[in-house]
Amino acid sequence: MKLLVTKNQYKKSNNELNVSPDLKEISAYSYEWWQYIATDKVGNVIFNNTTYSNSTRKHQSDSRRKLGDLGIDFNLTLNNTTEDLTDIKKCIDSEIETLNSQIEKLHKIINKKGTHKSKNEERKHQIKNIEYRILDLTDFRDNYLDKKIYPVKRNKADYTESVCKHGNWIYKCKDECYKKPHVIGIPRETQDRLDSYKKYFVKPNGKLQTNEYQEFIYFRKLYDNAPNSLEKLKLLLNLDQKSIQIALKYKHIADVENMIPDVDHKDYAGIKKFVKKHGIDRNSLNLFLLDKIHTYQINQINKKTYSKKEEIQFPTSEKLLKIENTEHLKLIKKPSDLRAEGRTQGHCIGSKHYITQCYQGYQALNYKGYTFFLSPNLEIDQTHGKHNCSTPDHIQEELENLISA
Repeated sequence: MKLLVTKNQYKKSNNELNVSPDLKEISAYSYEWWQYIATDKVGNVIFNNTTYSNSTRKHQSDSRRKLGDLGIDFNLTLNNTTEDLTDIKKCIDSEIETLNSQIEKLHKIINKKGTHKSKNEERKHQIKNIEYRILDLTDFRDNYLDKKIYPVKRNKADYTESVCKHGNWIYKCKDECYKKPHVIGIPRETQDRLDSYKKYFVKPNGKLQTNEYQEFIYFRKLYDNAPNSLEKLKLLLNLDQKSIQIALKYKHIADVENMIPDVDHKDYAGIKKFVKKHGIDRNSLNLFLLDKIHTYQINQINKKTYSKKEEIQFPTSEKLLKIENTEHLKLIKKPSDLRAEGRTQGHCIGSKHYITQCYQGYQALNYKGYTFFLSPNLEIDQTHGKHNCSTPDHIQEELENLISA
C-alpha cells in the first residue's frame, strides 16, 4: 500500500487505511464506503474480517498486514457480519445475532432424526464455543466499548508459548524461565543475525537488557542483520537508547539510515524540515512516523528519476465508437478512466482484474449513471449503479437497443 504522507493514509486499489500520527485513531474503507476498521472513543481498534467480496477480502488482508508491520493489534475482530463499522455497536449486535442464528441451526440439526451421535457431539462442542464467543462480544460491548481499553497484551506465559509455537528463529522449552530462555537448534546464520541486534540492547554496565531484547525478537522476524550504525537517525531525531530500540522494529530501518544525507549535504535541510513539520522526535517516535520518513526519502529519489509513461488505450469496438456521442453515454477507454469510474461509483470495476479483461476485448462504459461491463461480443456481462445497486431493466434494454441498432 502506498503511503500518502500529508493525508496520513495508505491507499491501494480502492482501499484506504487511515492512521493518526499517534496511532490512536485507525480506520479503513473499501471502495470509500464499506468501513471494516474503526476506533472507538478510547482507542479500541475493531476489525471486521467478514468476507464482503473477493476484492474487499484483499483490502482487508493488505490493511491487516500493514497494521501488523506498524505494531498495531486489534482489540476486537468480527467474522460474521457484513455491517460496516460506521456504527460499531450496531455491528457487534449484528455479529451476536448471526452467532445466535448459527446456534439455532445447530440445535435443529442435532434434534433431527438420523444424525450421527459423534457428529452431534462435535456440534455441541461448536455450540459451546459460539456461546463463549457471544459472552466475549457482550462483555466488550457493555464494558469496554467507548469506556476503557480492552486488554490484548500477552502475558509472559502466552509470550513463551507463542514463541515456542510460531517463532521461526528461536525455540523455547515450555518449562524454561521467561528471563533466561533455553535456545536450541538455531542455524548458525540465524544466530549471527540475532546476535547482530544485541549491541543495541546493552546497558551502560555492559549487561544485556534481556526482556527488551526477547520482546523485540518476538515482534519481528529478523530477515536481515541489524544496521551497522544508526548514528545519522540518532542525530536527526535526537534518539536515546529506548527510541533506538523502537526504531529497530521498523523493517526498512537500514534503508532509512542509509538514505539520510550527511549533515553538510544540500538535501539534509529538506529532511530536517520534513521531520520538524511532522513533529517527529524521540518522544513521539513510532513505526508509522518512521514509515513517513522512509516514504519521504523514496519520493525524493523518485522525483529525480521519474518520467511519466503514456497510457495504452483499451481496444474499443467499432459498434460502440459509432454510438459514442449518444447523450448520457461515456465510453471508458483508459485504465485511469476505469479506476476513476470505480472510485465514483464505489465498486470494483477499477481493479486490476477488470483492466486486464478490457485489454482482452471486454468493454466498459457508463450509461445514465450506471456502469456496464460488456463481453467481447457486446453482451452485458455485469452492470451496477453506485455501491453495487441494481441497474433498472429499462435502462439495460435501452443500451442493448443502441448497440444492436
